[in-house]
Amino acid sequence: MYDGQKSAFTEGTPLLGEVEGETSVEPHTTPADTICPRNKSTSQLGYYAVPETPKSRAAWRRKTWWKSLVPLTLLAASVTFVGGTALLFAPGTYRTGATAGWLFTMGSLGFLLVDIFKCVIFKGDSEDLSILAGKTFGAFSYFVGSIGYIPPMPWDSNYQMGIQGFIWGSIFMGVSHFWKIHRLCSNGHHGPGFSLANIKDRVEVTSAVLVELALGIGAWCFLAGTIMYWVAHVPGSTLYLWTLIIWEIGSVLFFGGGCLLTYRYFGMGLSHL
Repeated sequence: MYDGQKSAFTEGTPLLGEVEGETSVEPHTTPADTICPRNKSTSQLGYYAVPETPKSRAAWRRKTWWKSLVPLTLLAASVTFVGGTALLFAPGTYRTGATAGWLFTMGSLGFLLVDIFKCVIFKGDSEDLSILAGKTFGAFSYFVGSIGYIPPMPWDSNYQMGIQGFIWGSIFMGVSHFWKIHRLCSNGHHGPGFSLANIKDRVEVTSAVLVELALGIGAWCFLAGTIMYWVAHVPGSTLYLWTLIIWEIGSVLFFGGGCLLTYRYFGMGLSHL
């Protein structure tokens, strides 16, 4: 508190951030700083909103158009999972099974490309890198497993390649997505430590949590469904029907995550993906 005593700074001594002969100037504040302050917790995660003016928004779109490939690829990949699972509800034929297997393969390749692209543009710490590595390995396992579901495989008549690929892929993807949720909820105004209060009134972080939650639960659905399929994959049985239902729920959740990620980029103007 000021008590009238002489300041510790002598007259004529420039303050921190000033140069002699000039006065301190407040740092330039953009609308993005107002929407999402660049404090330590948010800067670690890179959530910066696009500027509000139409001119700056258009310029931002031109500079970051290539990032739109991430949500659009994820969205397309999830659609193939929805379609591939839906085909398996039809009476089993060679053509139906082969088409579903190829759809799963294309979708898994899409998931893998998304994670590889994120690796290329990666900016973060070692923990973020570990999370991304887990997602990438999970997507690669899905890709290998999907190939194993394309009939017939003379050396793999019981589809063990497909089953093991999806089991391990789901484990790595599920753990990685929920690890990311924990990280998002552990950085905020309430300090370190997991708390949902850290995402309160922070729509850019809340939307990211919803993306991770949808993709993570989708992965756990595929884990549960694949284990059921491993136990008894006899077409027409009750267990087989429930397997397909759980797979379809997981596929729809993947699609929901893709929709949310697409909205984050095109609707909310968040360049961090």
